[in-house]
Amino acid sequence: MASDWVNLITPQGGTMVGHGEETFFPFQVATAAGVVWLTQVRTYMVPHLSKAGYSVASDELQSCVPPRGPIRSLTNLMG
Repeated sequence: MASDWVNLITPQGGTMVGHGEETFFPFQVATAAGVVWLTQVRTYMVPHLSKAGYSVASDELQSCVPPRGPIRSLTNLMG
């Protein structure tokens, strides 16, 4: 994963998060301890999302890749 991305542990009941033109979706990862929900976001978003209950995932979960990347807002593409 590029250094400008980080996987966050998604809080229970977490949904997609967005910033600017991008939307980021949670994804599941199976671990020995059970299923974990992660959301991969740009690093500059970490302080803001930490206030909303997200936390930085462990080093071994940082290599997990979501099934799809961030999606650009259709509204911003139509302008």
